Amino acid sequence: MDVSKAGVITAGIGLVQPDRTDLSESLATREFLHMLNDSVSFLAMCAGSANGRIMVSSSQPHMVWPTTKSFAIYNFQPGDDPGAEFIRMIAPGLKDTGMNTYGVLAALTIVLSKFWDHIGTGGTPRIYISLDHH
Repeated sequence: MDVSKAGVITAGIGLVQPDRTDLSESLATREFLHMLNDSVSFLAMCAGSANGRIMVSSSQPHMVWPTTKSFAIYNFQPGDDPGAEFIRMIAPGLKDTGMNTYGVLAALTIVLSKFWDHIGTGGTPRIYISLDHH
């Protein structure tokens, strides 16, 4: 097998430069994180948010070993950035259960945005979200 200069250069670029799919997934993840941050921040502006909470549970079944489960509760006692606090709270559990994808972030954003549309600024956000692999 001959090694050509073009083949070596192409292989080297592939190692140094990420694939377009990776870049697209990274961009989508960043955008959905931003929108999720905004959704939680809108819920924090509700009149009853001091008594509100968002609970997120996720699970990933395994064929050989027990199911991996995670549970996080975010109480609306926000500091400077409630959206970022929420994301920091749920991120380890999403990673442990394989749910740290842009699709899950998009679903969370949609659910929280629709809930905010439903209760408006006068409600109390009390939300339980269950995520599961099927």
